[in-house]
Amino acid sequence: MRTCWRCWRTARAWATSALALALGVSARTVQRALEALAEAGRAERFGRGRACRWRAPAVPGFPTGLLLPAPPHGG
Repeated sequence: MRTCWRCWRTARAWATSALALALGVSARTVQRALEALAEAGRAERFGRGRACRWRAPAVPGFPTGLLLPAPPHGG
């Protein structure tokens, strides 16, 4: 479960089916949970139908992973 949460908190958008596979539950269960999270402001939905993707909203005032410097090599 911890691994799935780490994946969710990345900037990557996830398909409902991919999250369901990672969690080992049905896609409909994930869809209901994501819709509840969206109502609470903890998830964002992009697209419609089969093209729908979900991600965690960006934290205000915090840069995305793309803007952060790369970790030092060998560390």
